[in-house]
Amino acid sequence: MSAALLWNNLLAYSAQVLVLVAAGGLLPFLLRVRHPRTQLVYFQALLVASLLLPMLQPWHRPLVVMTQPAATVAVPATPDSTPAPAGTRIPFEKAALGVLAAGAVARFLWLLVGFLRLRRYRVDAAPLQPLPEAVSDARVRTGADAEVRVSEAVGGPVTFGYRRPIILLPPAVLDQPAEAQFGIACHEFLHVRRRDWLFTVCEEFAGALLWFHPAVWWLLGQIRLAREQVVDRAVVSITEAREPYVQALLALGGGQPQLDLAPATLFLRKRHLANRIHSLLREVTVSKKRLVACYALSAGVLAVAAWLGVVSFPLEASPVVQIQQGAIPQDHVSVSVSGFPEPVLTRMRERMAEFQGRRYTMELRSEIARAAREIAPGARVPTMFQIETPEGSLVTTFSVTPPPPSGPVQIDVSRLAEPAQTAMRTQLASYEGRQYTSELLSEIMKTARTVDPSATGRPLPQKLQGEPVMVLIVSRAAPVAPPLANGLRIQVSGAVQQKKLTSQAKPTYPPLARQARIQGTVRFTAVIDKEGHVANLTLVSGHPLLAQAAQEAVEQWTYQPTLLNGEQVEVFTDIDVNFTLATMPVL
Repeated sequence: MSAALLWNNLLAYSAQVLVLVAAGGLLPFLLRVRHPRTQLVYFQALLVASLLLPMLQPWHRPLVVMTQPAATVAVPATPDSTPAPAGTRIPFEKAALGVLAAGAVARFLWLLVGFLRLRRYRVDAAPLQPLPEAVSDARVRTGADAEVRVSEAVGGPVTFGYRRPIILLPPAVLDQPAEAQFGIACHEFLHVRRRDWLFTVCEEFAGALLWFHPAVWWLLGQIRLAREQVVDRAVVSITEAREPYVQALLALGGGQPQLDLAPATLFLRKRHLANRIHSLLREVTVSKKRLVACYALSAGVLAVAAWLGVVSFPLEASPVVQIQQGAIPQDHVSVSVSGFPEPVLTRMRERMAEFQGRRYTMELRSEIARAAREIAPGARVPTMFQIETPEGSLVTTFSVTPPPPSGPVQIDVSRLAEPAQTAMRTQLASYEGRQYTSELLSEIMKTARTVDPSATGRPLPQKLQGEPVMVLIVSRAAPVAPPLANGLRIQVSGAVQQKKLTSQAKPTYPPLARQARIQGTVRFTAVIDKEGHVANLTLVSGHPLLAQAAQEAVEQWTYQPTLLNGEQVEVFTDIDVNFTLATMPVL
C-alpha cells in the first residue's frame, strides 16, 4: 500500500471513528442514562468497536485488468530504463505519516518511562506496618489483598500491578479520620479485586496508538470516569457512609496534581472530581427494563452510524490486477502518450487524439500502432490496460512510448555535485561509445553506485534513432543545474521557485487514472527562461497515466523573472505535481 493510499485510509478511518464516537457519546445524554456500571461496559465496547472498524468492514478494492494483446498484433514491449530518483523532497503524505508514527513512538516511550517510574515508586516506598485498623478492615470487607506502602512521591492513592498488586498511599491519607481512611482503602482494594490495572494499561496503549484523535481521548476519559463512579458507589455500599467518603474526596482534591499519563489507576483526577461527587450525591435508580430498552436502541443507532461512516468514508485497498491472455476488450479506448521529445510529442498527441473514445477492435489497435510509427518509427504500443468502471463497462488504454534507445552511449554527470562528478566521470569513461542495451545500462548503474550508492540513471529521449544515447546520471541528493555557456543560469529549489509563480494552470486528473485509483507524484526538472517561461521540461518520475496531464499543465506556467546582480537569468529547478484521489492535484 502506497503512502498516499495509507494516508487517505487513515483520514477515512479517523472520520469513521469520529462519527461512531460522536453518536455513541450523544446517545446517553439524549436518553438520560446515568448508570455507571452499564456506561462503563458501553464505552469500553465503543472503544473496542472503534479499534476493530478496519476489520469489520469491506474494503473497496478497484479492479484493474491487464490484457496481453494477441500474438499476431504489435511488437512486445521492452522494459523501460532505470527510473530516475524521486528526489529529496518528502511528499506530504509520507511526512504526515512520519509525524503520526513519531508521535505514537513518543507516547509508547512515555508509557515505558511511566512503568519504570512505577517500579521506582514501589522500591522507594516504605511498607505501611502495622496497618491502621481502617485499612486492615477494608482489606477484609472487600476480599482483596495487596501490599500497602507509603510514598511521598504520589499526590494521591495509586494502585497498580497484576500478579503482585500494590497500593501506594501518600502520607496525607494517614492524617485523615478513620472513616475517610476506610473509604479510601476500600476504593483501592476494589480496584485490585476488579483487576482494573489491566484495563488501564490496555486503554493507555489504545490512546498511544491513536494519540492524534480527540474523539478517542474523550472516549478514554469517559471510561476512566465511569470506572471511578462504579468503584465510588461500591465503596458507599460497603461503608454505608456517604458523607465521610465525599469529604475524603474533597480533602484529597486539594493536594498536588497527579500525572494522568501514569499507567496506573489513580484515586483522583481533578477534572473528574465534580462529576464523581455529583454522581454520589444524586444517585438515581434506573430500572432494568429501561436500561435494556435504552441500550438496545443505542445499539441500533450505533449500527446505523457505523454504516453511514463506512459508506461516507470507505477504506480502499490496493487495486486488484487481473491478467487476461489474448482477451478482446470492448467499449471505448483511451490513448496516452509519454517519453517523446518535442516536437514529436505534440504531433503524437494530436494524432492519437483521433482515436480517443472509439470502440475497441483488433483493427483499431493495429491502426493506432501504424499511426504512431508514421510519426516515430519504432514507437511501441505495449501491454494495454483495462479499467472496469462502476457502471461495469471497460475502458481500454494504450500507452504509446518511444522505441528502445539504440546508438553509442554518452554519459552526462553534469547534475552531480563535486567531487562526485569528477569521480563518476572517471569511473564511467570506459562505457562511452559502446552500443546501448538494457544490460549495459545495468552495468553502468552498478559501477555508478560504487561512487554514489544513491545514484540512478536513465537514457534521455532520442530525437533521431541511431544518434548517441545520453544516459543521465543523477543522485537522490538535490540535482545540480546543467552548465550554460554564458554562465547566466542558477539553480533554485522547487519550494522557492514556486513562490514566484504568476500563472499556474491546474492539471486535470485523467479520468482513466481516477477510475484505476492511480495517484502519486509526477516530478520534472525544468529550465525557466529569462522571461519566466518553462523552456525545457524533463520528466524524472511519475506514472504514465498522470505524466501527460501534469506536463500539459506545467508547460503553461509562468514565473516572475529571476534577477542576479540586476540581470535576468535562467533558472534550473524541480517541479512536483501531486495527484491524490481525495482532492484535486496538489502542486
